[in-house]
Amino acid sequence: MSFFASFPGLSRRASSSVREKPKPSINPQTGMLGFDLLFSLAHLSALAAAGVPRAKLMQMTGALPVSTAPYFQEVERIASGMSYQYAEACRIVGEQVTHEEAKGLLLRLSGAMNTGESESDFLAGEAQIQAEAYGNVYERNLETLKKWTDAFTALIVSAALIVVVATVSTMIYDLGTTVVGGLVLTTMIIAVLGVWIIYRAAPREQRTLRGPPAARSQARVRSMMTMLLPAAFALGSLAMLVGLNFGYSMIVFGLTIFPIGVVARRLDRGVTRVDQDISTFLRVLGTTMSAIGTTAVVAMRRLDMRSMPSLAQGVRDLGTRLDARVSPRLSWDRFVDDTGSEIVSRSVRVFLDGTMLGGDPEEVGKRASLLGSKITQLRAKRLLVSETFTYLSMTMQVVISFLLIFIVEIVSGFNDLIAAAGLGSAGGADAALGSTLAFNLANLRFLQIAMVPVVLVLTIVNAVAPKVAAGDYALSIFYYLGISAVLGGGAFIAAPLLGHAIFGASSIGL
Repeated sequence: MSFFASFPGLSRRASSSVREKPKPSINPQTGMLGFDLLFSLAHLSALAAAGVPRAKLMQMTGALPVSTAPYFQEVERIASGMSYQYAEACRIVGEQVTHEEAKGLLLRLSGAMNTGESESDFLAGEAQIQAEAYGNVYERNLETLKKWTDAFTALIVSAALIVVVATVSTMIYDLGTTVVGGLVLTTMIIAVLGVWIIYRAAPREQRTLRGPPAARSQARVRSMMTMLLPAAFALGSLAMLVGLNFGYSMIVFGLTIFPIGVVARRLDRGVTRVDQDISTFLRVLGTTMSAIGTTAVVAMRRLDMRSMPSLAQGVRDLGTRLDARVSPRLSWDRFVDDTGSEIVSRSVRVFLDGTMLGGDPEEVGKRASLLGSKITQLRAKRLLVSETFTYLSMTMQVVISFLLIFIVEIVSGFNDLIAAAGLGSAGGADAALGSTLAFNLANLRFLQIAMVPVVLVLTIVNAVAPKVAAGDYALSIFYYLGISAVLGGGAFIAAPLLGHAIFGASSIGL
């Protein structure tokens, strides 16, 4: 497995000599440990409900493609390769683990094995405890995220004020282009820092499939990205080459990539709806199979799919394949691939492993539904935070971009107006006034040019931050980036027009 490349030593079987000490490096560094540990416990509890022996429990859980697998691989390595009891192997590994939740689980599992407690009951209780613990951590992260989204707004406004100060400085003193450039660079760094903080505060989870299984569900959006992203760069560059305002290039770029984001967002919404229904589907399917004592394909025909509309077509196709004697594993894999959901993949894996090894379908269905039901509840709370932040960030993008460009244009126009007034005076007080208000043209021209990278950074920042806060499918970034680019381009067009209109009216008055 791919885990072995990341955790050298796990792929080598230990000798039977009791003198050899266990391998110490079993602490994967990832933010998904809590999410993966919940899945591993749901899987363990389903296997335990089927009466699977301890050795197979550890082998199958260690084979899962998740970050917690090395813990169980190491337990199996110590128990089978070094002739330890599984209780002792769990204790040894637990003492080496740094992740508190995983450490506690392994030590408690060791104690339960030593006392003879039912592994099925113990693991079912641990799965519920981990679900609550994961929910508590997720909600704490949401509270942190909510506070940092407010702080993000303050950071962006503060960054904009730095540019305003740099602009006003041209009216007072020649700071030099180096200092003004440093202020502009500071503005961009602060904006990027705000996104990094949002990323660190946001809860970690995986919504969509990755790797080859994602090919079917994500084929359309990936092909669109392959075609439209190069076209967006080409059209944007063409708009600049023909001499149009840079704002038109941004608008063309944003409009070209926006369809990618629309399709990606539709995929993400579809995955969310499927995740809401999968727990109900597996629970009802298991109950029906247990009640009438039949197979999954017969039980599916008896289900009322009106309460699970997002899965209705997929379940019908699944039943058709099973009726046609297609391999159950292949049929269920196709069902998972069509949904494109990681939660569906993991929940179905728990259900199939538990039922195919002889577990009671009703009990296994309940344990398999734990992951989906908990995650969907937490996502609903996350949506309340992320949607509000999305509207705020897009509004802030257009307002801040417009104001920055407009202020620079106003100062530039005012400079031209003062210069015109000074040239028309005969000297004396008017000439002295004109000399006093003479702006530093080098700094002013530099700021006009610097508005391009500043607005570009703000455009990217205000696209990435909502995506990270929402935790959407990766290619949903094109949805936010398309909107943000159009708004930033509109600011490049509207702000100079308004500035010229104001000073055009002033020159007529002169």
